This record gives sequence, C-alpha cells and structure tokens, in this order.
Amino acid sequence: SEALPFLEFELARQMMLKLKCLGMNCAFGLKSEIDVGSQLIVATSTATALYCDAIPPPRILEISRTIAVQDEEDRKLVALQQQIETISGKNRQWLAASATRQAARKRRQYARKIKEAQLRKAAAKLEAEKRREERRAAKSKSSSGGSSRKQLTPQGSGNLASTAKEPSDKIAKSLDDSSSKKMTPERGDNVAVGAVENFVH
Repeated sequence: SEALPFLEFELARQMMLKLKCLGMNCAFGLKSEIDVGSQLIVATSTATALYCDAIPPPRILEISRTIAVQDEEDRKLVALQQQIETISGKNRQWLAASATRQAARKRRQYARKIKEAQLRKAAAKLEAEKRREERRAAKSKSSSGGSSRKQLTPQGSGNLASTAKEPSDKIAKSLDDSSSKKMTPERGDNVAVGAVENFVH
C-alpha cells in the first residue's frame, strides 16, 4: 500500500512521455491493472491515443542529461535520446499538418454545402418568378380574349343580318322574274284568245 501511490505516479508519467513521443495529445479508454506478488509489483496501463484539434498540441519531448558522457554506452544512450526527440518532433509536425489539412478540407466541404444551398435557393426563386410570369401572361391573354369577343359580337350580327338579307332579296327577285317570264308569253296569248272568244259570244 505504501508503494501504490508512487506506482500510479510513474504510470501517469510514462503515459505522458509515450503520448509526447507519438505526438498525440489525448487518450481514451484508459485502463490500469496492478498485479501484486510476494516480491514484485507489476502495473500496466493501456489507452487509445489520438490527436484532437480542439486540444492544444503536445510539447516537444526533450530529454535532459546531467551526467557527462564517459564511455561508448553513454554515447549510445545520447544517440538514442536524440533519435527519440527527432521521432517525437516529426510525429508532432506530421500530425499538426494532417490536422490542418483536415480542417481545411472540412472548411471547403462546408463552403461547398453553403454554396450549393445558395444555388438551390436561387434556382427555386427563379423558378417561382418564372411561374408567376407565366400566370400573369395567362391572365393577360384571357382578359384580352374576352375584350375581343365583346367587340366582335355586334359586327358579327350585322354581317349575319346583311348576309341573311342578301339571299332573301335574291330569292324574291328570282321569283318575280320567273313569274313574269311565265305569265307574259302564255297568259298574253290566252288572254287574247279569251277576249276574242268573249267578243264573239
């Protein structure tokens, strides 16, 4: 029980160093397990590391050495420290660039959606205006057709009356001509003959 606080502190420190090395700034699903033995305590911690745009990026991992380099082993450790710092800086830089690209991509998508919505709205407005113009044109056509019918009705009746009079006059003239033609030659002879006969009687 006396060693558990130090163990948990060491686990947290190791987790933060691992996140800095990977260039991540958050971890989800953190699970810790502690196995206690007779002479040894083993603690393991697992989590899912991510790079979140809303959280500030992690600081660059810096390993400080206070002991002087004396032999080949120290030089290997120094080279290993430099490699870890380089990997941490590259991971951080790569993740920051990918986050910037992702944010720019999202902004372009949002701008495209907004533009498409504006175009759809403008097209709908134009369509509505076109329909209103068609309705106005139909109303104006119907009103002009009604006025032309009103103007044409008296003229049409006059024409019909004149055309009706013309054939009646023609029929009357033809009847008079035919009766006169028939009566003049035949009845003239008959009348003359009858007059003679009456005079004789």
